[in-house]
Amino acid sequence: MWLDSEDNTIYKTGEIVPVLYQKNNPSDAKVNIFSNIWNDTVIYGAGPLIILLLIFFHPKGIPKHFKFYISRRKPILKIV
Repeated sequence: MWLDSEDNTIYKTGEIVPVLYQKNNPSDAKVNIFSNIWNDTVIYGAGPLIILLLIFFHPKGIPKHFKFYISRRKPILKIV
């Protein structure tokens, strides 16, 4: 089986490598290293957060006299 790994560690032939996979989908196996498991989650979670913070803290992004509300129903973000 061939696995892609983002780790810079070079494994020797025959070396035991820790692998995580689902029983129903073994072709989706990943080498059990922190960066392999969590990189996608961190990038997809931090990306929108960074964009929202940039918009919020940008001096011309939201004028001071505006009020904005966050709710669970649509519209999620309302600027008044």
